[in-house]
Amino acid sequence: MILEKLFNLPSFGKRGLENMKALSKALKHPEKAFSSVHIAGTNGKGTVAMHVAEGLQNSGKRVGLFTSPHLFSFCERIRINGEMISEDEVEKGLIKLFALAEALGIQPTPFELMALLAFEYFRAQGVEWAVIETGLGGRLDATNIIEPELCIITSISQDHTDMLGTSIDEIASEKAGIIKKGVPVVVGKTAALEAVLSRVDSVLHVEKDDYLQIAKRALKHLGIERYDGTLQIPCRMEKRLIHGYPVIFDVAHNQAALQYLLDQFDEKPSLVFGFSKSAELDGILSLLQGRVTTLYLPRIQNPRLLDASYLQERCKKKGIDAIPFEVMNFDKLIAGMKKPLAVTGSFYLMQYFKPVLCDVDIPPKKSFSPGSPA
Repeated sequence: MILEKLFNLPSFGKRGLENMKALSKALKHPEKAFSSVHIAGTNGKGTVAMHVAEGLQNSGKRVGLFTSPHLFSFCERIRINGEMISEDEVEKGLIKLFALAEALGIQPTPFELMALLAFEYFRAQGVEWAVIETGLGGRLDATNIIEPELCIITSISQDHTDMLGTSIDEIASEKAGIIKKGVPVVVGKTAALEAVLSRVDSVLHVEKDDYLQIAKRALKHLGIERYDGTLQIPCRMEKRLIHGYPVIFDVAHNQAALQYLLDQFDEKPSLVFGFSKSAELDGILSLLQGRVTTLYLPRIQNPRLLDASYLQERCKKKGIDAIPFEVMNFDKLIAGMKKPLAVTGSFYLMQYFKPVLCDVDIPPKKSFSPGSPA
């Protein structure tokens, strides 16, 4: 299976843009075939990307959207005017890219091939604008070969400190690496740091950390004055009524996002809680101390997620009530709920709650099922 081959590649390869530049040159620079908006940030970049893409589409443009990771299907990552790339196009495109990389003697990372797949597909489909979300950081991110018309940095907080640096300024410097000379920048409030602002020599718009407002400001700069922002983005503060009980699904995968989620409740909530192995767990659990009633830890066999028993032990040390449970018993868990509930944490977690998020438009084929790593 082509996706298996893709995700079996080393996640982190040669540090820098050398691979992307060489592969892009061999492909005759597909990233230059359309105008683009480039988005980085700790939280909110996917939300802003989707809103900006919808706003451009509503104005009559043919718009490509590249985001990551996916929730249920790899095809979610690459869309044109809201329609996902087909499985056949993914397979055909990746076969071509694997052959090219081998011919050039290049060992690419999965994300490098994903970005190139998106650029190639957008060019082939005659996209006028593409909204491109960075994968990790910005300066050395595979997407940073594009020459955008506008840059957006949504927010900056502690995340991926093993890759981006341990201080906020170091993280900000990495994300500010998408800023290009003379290109306008829209910056969220928590991203308005010296490490970012010192790089800006063009029009600068600083917004509060309201991702819809950031998107609206970006669209205004692109000549789109009106945007209603009614788009419902899956698993971003998504409220569902399940068996008559309200549940929030939110991919709050770091401290800043969890803080925002907790602030939405008038009383202590319970959380269905699952995090990836790369999460800053100490800080996250410290934040939850005294702020939640119970953590329900789904037992999931996924190499990217922390084991429920391990999480329970870590929670116990912090004095947090934590109970492992089987995902298949989610209905029973809700039936016995007496407190507000949120399902939160890693993107990888959400795929296991697909049965209760059944109105999300996803391809039915097993080959591109949730089992593919996000």
